[in-house]
Parts: sequence; structure tokens; C-alpha cells
Amino acid sequence: EYLQLELSHWLQLNYELNNHVESLKTEITKIVNELNPTCLSIKGLGAMTAAVIVAEFGAFDRFGSPDKMLAFVGLDCDQHKSGTMQRLRLRWTGKRSPCKSADLTKECWLRL
Repeated sequence: EYLQLELSHWLQLNYELNNHVESLKTEITKIVNELNPTCLSIKGLGAMTAAVIVAEFGAFDRFGSPDKMLAFVGLDCDQHKSGTMQRLRLRWTGKRSPCKSADLTKECWLRL
């Protein structure tokens, strides 16, 4: 009986937390839509990803070029062209968290 009561308590807590997360997502989406950041124009990029990007970068006009934005998150982009082939390589430079850099970059590159 004790385990059943404990399980019931944890399931109720899980339900309440999921509801809270959903309400936070709704509020974040509302705020992002009011801000209407430039990154929302990227095809397939949603409000939650835009919120992460805006929180990380702030105002995009602070950066003079895309290379400076990549450098801000600790990435270096090499571009190699050969005939009709084009290859982009991103390298972590160690200035920022590799996980955060990879997440932001992945979201942006996959949406292009």
C-alpha cells in the first residue's frame, strides 16, 4: 500500500510538472511572437528554438557578419569549393560550451 501511495504521488507530481512545462512553452511562444525576431524567418525554425537563439545572441545587429556570430558561440566555419561541389566544415574553437554551440548551429544549419 505504501508503494502504491508513493507511485500515485510521483505520477501526480509528473502530471503537474508536465502541465507547468506546457504553460511555460505557451508563454515563451507568446513572447517570441511579440518580439518577432529575424531568426523566425528561417524556414522550419520554431518559437522555442528562436527563443534559445535570441537568448544566446541578443540583438543580431551586434554582429557584422555570420562569421562573427559563429565565433561568438565558439565555432569556426571553413568553406571549400571545388567545381560544383561545396563543403562547409564547422570546428569548435573552445571559446564556448561545445554542446551549446553544437545545438545552436545544428538548429540553424538544418533549417536552411
